Amino acid sequence: MIRRTLRMHRGAAAAALALVTGAAWAQRTAEEARLRQEGLRHDKTMVEMMRQGGPIEFAPPLLGLELTPADVIDIEHFADAGVWSAWLSNGVRVLVRPMPERPNAVEATVLLAGGELLEPATQRGLSQGAARLMQRPETMTIDHAELLRVLTPRLVRLSFGARRDAISIRLRGEVRELVTGLELIHALLTEPGFAPDALDEWRQVESARLRRQRSVPGNLLTTLTWEVIAGSNRSPLWPARAEDIEAIEATTAREWVLAHGCHAPMCIAITGDIDAATAFSLASDYLGALPARPRIGPESLRDYRGHVAPEAALHHEMDMASQEETLAAAVGWFGADGDCPDTARRLQVITMALRLQLDAAFPRERAFATAAQFFPSAELERAGLVLAAGLFARESGEQLMTEFLGAIEGMIDDGVDRAAFDRARLTMAESAARSSLEMSHWCERMAEAAYRGLSINEIVSASDLFDALTFEECQEALRRLRAHGRPVRVVIRGHRE
Repeated sequence: MIRRTLRMHRGAAAAALALVTGAAWAQRTAEEARLRQEGLRHDKTMVEMMRQGGPIEFAPPLLGLELTPADVIDIEHFADAGVWSAWLSNGVRVLVRPMPERPNAVEATVLLAGGELLEPATQRGLSQGAARLMQRPETMTIDHAELLRVLTPRLVRLSFGARRDAISIRLRGEVRELVTGLELIHALLTEPGFAPDALDEWRQVESARLRRQRSVPGNLLTTLTWEVIAGSNRSPLWPARAEDIEAIEATTAREWVLAHGCHAPMCIAITGDIDAATAFSLASDYLGALPARPRIGPESLRDYRGHVAPEAALHHEMDMASQEETLAAAVGWFGADGDCPDTARRLQVITMALRLQLDAAFPRERAFATAAQFFPSAELERAGLVLAAGLFARESGEQLMTEFLGAIEGMIDDGVDRAAFDRARLTMAESAARSSLEMSHWCERMAEAAYRGLSINEIVSASDLFDALTFEECQEALRRLRAHGRPVRVVIRGHRE
């Protein structure tokens, strides 16, 4: 059992609310009396956050940490989305969406701003190594085997990931184990273990995968397209290569975990069978006990972002040895203003419509893969549209490539087919409607909203927003992209070894 105290300053704020873990208030007058005795404020906001029903019986703590929680301040309610928002006094953002229709279940997403965005060119892949290290969890005082032994019976699981501008943690399980998950997250971020062998197998497997990827034209296409758009300066948009992964050491990966856990702007989104008051309180107990940090938002790490604004066409062609005679190509535009959410939605629908047309133009027997890539992504501030496809060339590779490039350019020159547009819009609206019923969707979208400065209420209205798009305004978004963006063309020819 770990006994540890992490001291931190608790800022005094007149509007701060202190909430009690697992509390359920059946009698408002009794709760008001208790809160008055403790010198805390109780108002309509607190009443609205109260759990309807009995209290949650949380599982006993797994590690027994002794922590000093933060204050819960700046509470907001986004009624249309059913989302509660608050800040902890140490700078962590907390978003909660109660979903009692998912009984006994809970999910949470934590984003730590930074990740690959902060990696030096000489240590690309460091965020992936850090995520892998946490995927085999241990602390400085409890090794992986023992932690796994005590964690396995608990109905909660954690997963970790490296994004281009964040390290993410995903928590899923029974609501009674939320304490377990948050406690473990706190321990892994503040005292991660050091196991040099934890990365050995992953380094071998991942570096081998990356080498194989660069030997197949269709697999290399996405990576090469990113590299062409990012330029030759090895910006954070460049994917890690095999040699980068092989150079990662457990000591630097552990330091990367600590740097994010103790300093990175941070948010957590929680949803499931839990009320906002209880969720805020638990977040305060465990994430509020982390060291203070800047508040997360769209301005976080802005100075570190690679502002890709090319002045010339982005063209690249290459030949490579391959097991088959194959061709792969990406064609599109990049560099228009991507800050407007309406522009993003319009280009998403246009991209899907063009992909449908592309699939119809090249039957599966002639193409080994077709795909559409859409920019901006969460990491880019510029917008664009790139269609990518790989063709099984056999004996007529150059002819197929000419047909393929001509088909894409012709589709865009002639305008998107209205029937394909209607189908794409309907598909995206239906997908957004289905997603609005999923806990995972809400966790991801709320966390992204906290980080990117997106509208919380738009999460619930995404289906209507897609459904309201018109053919004409989406066509105009494509015309503006072509007028103000730079053309992208990446062609890879694979020749039989």
